[in-house]
Amino acid sequence: MRSIALLWHSPLERHDIHAVVANADDPLVAWAVLGSRGDTSEVGEVVWFSPGTLWTHDAAGCPACGGRISFGAPEGGRAGWWCLDCPLERPDPHLVLDGDELVDEQGVRRRLELALPGRANMANAVAAIGAARAMGVDVDEAVRAISSVSDVAGRYRTATIDGTRVRLLMAKNPAGWQEALEMLAPPPRPLVAAINARIADGRDPSWLWDVPFEQLAGRTVVAIGERRHDLAVRLHYAGVDHEVAEDLPSALAMLDADEVDYLGNYTAFQDELDRVGR
Repeated sequence: MRSIALLWHSPLERHDIHAVVANADDPLVAWAVLGSRGDTSEVGEVVWFSPGTLWTHDAAGCPACGGRISFGAPEGGRAGWWCLDCPLERPDPHLVLDGDELVDEQGVRRRLELALPGRANMANAVAAIGAARAMGVDVDEAVRAISSVSDVAGRYRTATIDGTRVRLLMAKNPAGWQEALEMLAPPPRPLVAAINARIADGRDPSWLWDVPFEQLAGRTVVAIGERRHDLAVRLHYAGVDHEVAEDLPSALAMLDADEVDYLGNYTAFQDELDRVGR
């Protein structure tokens, strides 16, 4: 994550940028935009958005000085994050996600009514609306337009596979898996979880231990994919009832359920999307 922030940081300092839309709640993103001098003089316009964040593990250390980043609201009521050892701190956002409402810097509230599930997509919507605003689109128009989005490159669509309705979800890293677990239908709907470890996924599946699979207690999970046995070990230690199957059709036959959630990492999801047709 820090290497990616550095890749963003360098061109933003060297080149004339018309506009940047950036997550104020992520210290790595904020540092990439703010530049080494702690300002945004290198870019024409910055639209800061605040979606809130559940995952802070990638930014525990300050990207500017190597000190410690603190998250929360200290004395004085300041919310967000700040470095304990240098002036780097969360910039004031122009757009804030507050529950299911978008709040702008004037305090105007707009209700977000999305067809897509989950808190993560509320956050994505705020980012997209910020981008539309930077390109001159009226915010009210952007809010209306985004409500009609029902899937994103196949994510969240429901397909019928061997007589079972399967909702297709994708997550690529621990932060994404944490958000995706919140989107699952409540127990006892079963879950098929798929893990590959190809180049696009990352060869090392040890990140599975950072995912809070303990949240899956109370439902049956079937592990599939090329690294299904690694996933099965993680589920075992999470105390989750699980089985292992070779592929999705085998898992569905094992579950014999009318509706199933499917959650796969990048290439595993693409494999199933090819199966059902894009």
